[in-house]
Amino acid sequence: MVAAHSVHLSGLPQCARVYYTVGSTDGLSQTAVATNGGQFYSFDVRTEIATWFASPNVPQTLPDSSPFPIGLGFSLDDPRTIVDLNVRLNVSHTSVGQLVVNLRHPDGSLVSLASHRGGVGDNFTNTVFDDEAGAAISSGTAPFTGSYRPDAALSQLDGKSVQGFWSLEILDNVSGAAATVTGFELEITLAAPCGPPEIGQLAWTGKTSLSWSADAAATTYTIYRGHLADLPALLTPALDSCALATTGGSSLAGIADPPAGRLDWFLVLGENGTGTGQAGSASAGPRTLDSSGACP
Repeated sequence: MVAAHSVHLSGLPQCARVYYTVGSTDGLSQTAVATNGGQFYSFDVRTEIATWFASPNVPQTLPDSSPFPIGLGFSLDDPRTIVDLNVRLNVSHTSVGQLVVNLRHPDGSLVSLASHRGGVGDNFTNTVFDDEAGAAISSGTAPFTGSYRPDAALSQLDGKSVQGFWSLEILDNVSGAAATVTGFELEITLAAPCGPPEIGQLAWTGKTSLSWSADAAATTYTIYRGHLADLPALLTPALDSCALATTGGSSLAGIADPPAGRLDWFLVLGENGTGTGQAGSASAGPRTLDSSGACP
């Protein structure tokens, strides 16, 4: 019996809540679908930002023929976690095959970037170590300009904290030429904060009190009101609504009845220190809320 599945998803909208069902079909073509009691299952998609961090401690010439690795590095003060990591190096040396080049994470984890690669060739010149590169460093030739997969996967550091002291460690235990590091940079893709996800489960108590599901990521909620004729504008940059009220709770009372013959719709967006959350999606596509300001 299969108890678990893993599915890779691509093309998901950033900073949004994605809803899904789970289905299965047996050998007799009998199908079952789980909908979480009609509420559907969901997960939140975050946004990711790739940022370069450069060592300020270069250029630096390392001792020749050292029996121990020589480290140089810098500290990063960021509590977020690593989604992806690349390393860019510029090292001047007349026989880079003598070098063993490693990256040490602040928690002590060591990743081998290049161990005795390049033979008697010169230099690492704008060499990017990237797990997704097409060529391995072992198949390249000095000066290794471009992107290469390192000897060990940098992905073993994914999910770890950025915080702390990062070190480039180079072992050069063969005499004859000294290595000079002229560039050491980390490209770290960070999980960036998002505004709250789409607020759902709106429900009315009578005709004047609206409530919704509270979200842990939201500190306040703004309730927007539009008219029936404004609904198509939710899919375009045109004005579609006005801001009725902002509250720190998960309900709003005292909403006035619309005049006879007018139909109003309401949308609730969560907010926090990062910004305003998502307006969600309609069957025709993602909503684009464009408010005219406070409701009259």
